[in-house]
Amino acid sequence: MIWAALTLGAIVGLGLVWLVAELTPRHPKLSAALDHLGTVEVAATTPTKREQMGRVMQHGLLARLQVNSKDLALVGISPAQHSSNQAMMGLLGFIIAPLLAGFCVLLLGLPAPLLIVSLPVSLGMALLLIWATNLTVTQKAEEARHEFARAVATYIELVAAERKRNTAAGLALSRAANVADSWVFVRLREELQLAKYKGHRPWDAFKAFSKDIGVPELSDLADIMKLAGAEGASVYEPLRSRGKGLRVQLLNEARAKANADSERITMPMALMGLIFIVLIATPPLFKLMST
Repeated sequence: MIWAALTLGAIVGLGLVWLVAELTPRHPKLSAALDHLGTVEVAATTPTKREQMGRVMQHGLLARLQVNSKDLALVGISPAQHSSNQAMMGLLGFIIAPLLAGFCVLLLGLPAPLLIVSLPVSLGMALLLIWATNLTVTQKAEEARHEFARAVATYIELVAAERKRNTAAGLALSRAANVADSWVFVRLREELQLAKYKGHRPWDAFKAFSKDIGVPELSDLADIMKLAGAEGASVYEPLRSRGKGLRVQLLNEARAKANADSERITMPMALMGLIFIVLIATPPLFKLMST
């Protein structure tokens, strides 16, 4: 029993040491950064151990436990990074139950078979934490997608205002993106800057970006601005119409969500009211029955 406990403690200790080592941030070497100053070539970066583990897990054990790639792109997490987060949380969940069981056996004198019983529990804990990691990303992406759609509605209005001043299509998109400093406008500016470096048209970049993150409202803007850039068409009225329609759509969705939340609250509130009535009526009822 002692050797089994010692072996289990060693395995758990090695796992904890490896987990802390992987989560510890690494600082880049200053000499390597100075060597590349003044050059125009981008040096190939060596993936860290955590990234390598994430890539292995992405095509191995965690291949069936991945979330939608559009959600990862929207929240700014790479698939390899998400897989490494899953592996870390899974390892943490896997060692919790054996660690507690080992302490119970050594300190409380519980029977040694408790260590064997803890193995299925540890597997369940690992799967639970992996599922929680996926759920966190999905919820963040859903909230970010709604926020992105609201910001795009404002962005369309700003682009329409620039087009009314007879600003060129590409310049109108760039000026409208520089108005605000929220994370949505920052992402839009990054896409415009990246399209400029690659020599792509900004509406084509927005079209591809909307597909990557799953925001169709941005794709509608790209289609309208393509008419202005390629054919020189007047798009002020279509932009204003699309912006107004998008605001109405978002407002209706918010109202529907509020009504659904209200309906879900109705049943618990009714149940609480019934319990309150029962608590008030019980003492007089018992007194009446006793007399």
